[in-house]
Amino acid sequence: MPDGSLDVVNKSNAAAPSPAAGPGGDRAISNHGGPLTRRWTEQRWLLDNTIRSVGMDWDQPRSIYLSAPCGPEANADFAAIRQRITKLADASPAFEAVARRREAKAQAAEQSQDFVTARESYFMASIHWGAAQWPIDENNERNHFYNRRKRECYTKYAAHADHHVEAAWVPLPGGQRLPAWFHLPPGYRGGRVPVVISLPGMDSFKEMGVAMYGDRWLSRGMAVLANYVEVPLLYFILHLLTSFGVLIATYWLGRTIFKDRLAGAVAALLLFAGHQRALAGDEMYSMGFTHTWAVFPLAIIAMVFLYREWYFAAFVLAGIIFNLHALTGAYLAVMFGFWALIESRTL
Repeated sequence: MPDGSLDVVNKSNAAAPSPAAGPGGDRAISNHGGPLTRRWTEQRWLLDNTIRSVGMDWDQPRSIYLSAPCGPEANADFAAIRQRITKLADASPAFEAVARRREAKAQAAEQSQDFVTARESYFMASIHWGAAQWPIDENNERNHFYNRRKRECYTKYAAHADHHVEAAWVPLPGGQRLPAWFHLPPGYRGGRVPVVISLPGMDSFKEMGVAMYGDRWLSRGMAVLANYVEVPLLYFILHLLTSFGVLIATYWLGRTIFKDRLAGAVAALLLFAGHQRALAGDEMYSMGFTHTWAVFPLAIIAMVFLYREWYFAAFVLAGIIFNLHALTGAYLAVMFGFWALIESRTL
């Protein structure tokens, strides 16, 4: 960054102990406060190579949906971020550097009473601070720091917004409160209006749920309550259902390959006894659920189709999987390609 903000970030990060520091993997694991999987630590280089090849949008159009609520002025920010991120470890420092620059610009504009520029830069800074949280998979101090900066910038944006924005705390059973932002449409003068409750996905955050200008709901005269909900029980149920699907698909695959029901049952029992470590390096019963888990049974079913010589169905399902989870789709493509090579040599 020409303004030196990235140097500031790198120096501050170097002063703090890094979970990845150290010559060996044991130190990295012992310093990590959250759960780890062996696959994540041993095959991290695969992900970094993928990011280096295709960029930060390797699994989903992240830079697009993050920049969309900011408007066209954020294009330069995200162009710089795309160039900076060549591996997963680059993501947080890159977003932090741009967030610091945007926040400094907003503060300068506020001091000169240029409140429109302050509004826009505070909004974009909050988006960048929130995006910096994305690669962090533990509730550590750096995550807390990014979250505080995100909320502080968004609070200042709310003070200068072209419509009414206020922090809302939805009471929950047990005394807890759900954080949210309540938006009223521009020009609101009182009375009842429809309210849209916006719940972002697992990789996003509530501050990006309402566009700074021309929001699709506010421009139609609707209010928006943008919040974030943790649903561990739902994820747990989805995880169990997916695990059951993986076991059924594994039974079907074993039965198809060996033409024997007992072989299918043994394969499913071995997978169950191993807690699916062969597939994910993760425990079978987890409070987390992602699209990675959801495509496992589909990937196994695609292999079943291939062994049953339902080639069209196998490749169609592989294409669907590639759109759901590119890495799993790539694994299938490699396996299917190897199968095609063997088949071509036997003809």
